[in-house]
Amino acid sequence: MAPGAPTGPTGPTGPTRSSGPGGSAGLVQASSPSGSSRTDSLRGVPTGDHLPPWSWPLPAVPAVTRHFIPPPEPWHAGHRGVDLMVGPGNDVLSPADGVVTFVGMVAGRPVLSIGHDGGLVSSFEPVKSPLAKGARVERGQRIGTPAGPPHCPFACIHWGVRRNGKYVNPLDYVTDRRPSVLLPLPGGLR
Repeated sequence: MAPGAPTGPTGPTGPTRSSGPGGSAGLVQASSPSGSSRTDSLRGVPTGDHLPPWSWPLPAVPAVTRHFIPPPEPWHAGHRGVDLMVGPGNDVLSPADGVVTFVGMVAGRPVLSIGHDGGLVSSFEPVKSPLAKGARVERGQRIGTPAGPPHCPFACIHWGVRRNGKYVNPLDYVTDRRPSVLLPLPGGLR
């Protein structure tokens, strides 16, 4: 599969292990709206005792239509964030507590940026917001609506995250990216 290619409602899938009820390990599966099987961890749903540090910036777990592609050098081409499909009437939500650091136009599109703890900044475009620079926001708070010239050939928002000025993958903050661990079956194989 080509990097950045659309891969369905939540991106690439694969089985992961997680602690289930009573501490037993098991495969965590979920169904997407299309009925295809997806792992909960890739959909941003907490598995076992893991809770991602941020929440998705849309009311429901969105389809990721274009993934993060870091450039080999800061000045090279790349995709410095992810594109998320938005449904009609969706609000854009703050993924974590923070302070609005920018509200305005960039390259003809409305952009909103929020500074978070740990040197993190999340940015959204095209997003129209009633908030002003300096406004405090809480995780899950409505921060705006998709608006303006589209970033994609369909309704979407672009979500970028920078850590200390360097772009990082936003999905690292909303999905369980811990390594999978295969555990033996109780009683061994029969």
